Amino acid sequence: MDNINAANVEKALSLLPDWRREKACAYRRPTDRFLCAEAYILLCQLLKEEYGIDRQPEFIFGPKGKPQLKSEPRIHFNLSHCPQGILCAIDDSPLGCDIECIDNELDEDMLRRCCSSDERTRILQSADPKEAFITLWTRKEAFLKLSGKGLSDDLPGLLECDSAYNVEFETGINRSRGYIYTICRYKTSTIQNP
Repeated sequence: MDNINAANVEKALSLLPDWRREKACAYRRPTDRFLCAEAYILLCQLLKEEYGIDRQPEFIFGPKGKPQLKSEPRIHFNLSHCPQGILCAIDDSPLGCDIECIDNELDEDMLRRCCSSDERTRILQSADPKEAFITLWTRKEAFLKLSGKGLSDDLPGLLECDSAYNVEFETGINRSRGYIYTICRYKTSTIQNP
């Protein structure tokens, strides 16, 4: 993402509908604005490739602001970005996703605020605590995005709740690019509408 300049950011923003442009412009850093725009552009490309939708999609928004396609409620998607990449997950079933950079250091304050005692122990005893923490964080974020709830006050106990047993996670680690991603879906036998 080193080649991002003001012209690239403005060009990407010009391709967005008003609601997404507002979301992108809410970011302070130009890089984040660009990545937010690129995630939406990737969504439009995937809608065309996978579903033949080549018009500008229209959206409706859930109670917590989660966007859905207005004319295609059977298509579910979720977007995420970090300085190392963008992620667009799209499927016929509900899903949530998150992508995060693998930090150079483990943020112990964040570890205490976001993880249960058992999770902290597992992370600190792992071969790579910072990677273990980011993996767990992407799972929690993807789970929250699947449910459409947004950030929760109970992050430490989040994946220990009953509804977490009805989901499955797909996590990937790209060490050379420095990111971890997770996609969260309801288990096939327990598909729900968020």
